[in-house]
Amino acid sequence: MDLDTAKSLTLQQVTDAIGQVQINLTDPSIASANRTALEHTLVALRDIQNNIIIQSEQDLIDALKGVGDNLDQLADQINEAAEKLDEIAATIKTVSNMVGILINVAAAAASGGII
Repeated sequence: MDLDTAKSLTLQQVTDAIGQVQINLTDPSIASANRTALEHTLVALRDIQNNIIIQSEQDLIDALKGVGDNLDQLADQINEAAEKLDEIAATIKTVSNMVGILINVAAAAASGGII
């Protein structure tokens, strides 16, 4: 997979996840603690989205390191909090995996002199 493809696929996953989080945030039955976790997740997803769009490749690698782990932790927190949020937790895990793939592709491109 080339870097542009990885960025495009990751952006699509992030955009879909943002939409799912926003829908869940409008649900009045979501508990306060879950709402807070969703709000943190939304901020993290928007940061990822902005970094993918704006950052140069090396800056992108630096900006996204650790973000996948943070998303995994947020997904686990959401998943443990309520069965109702299982779908969004699975989506966040998918985004986290895509971010990891994007980092690997960008790192490979940077080390190979492709960038």
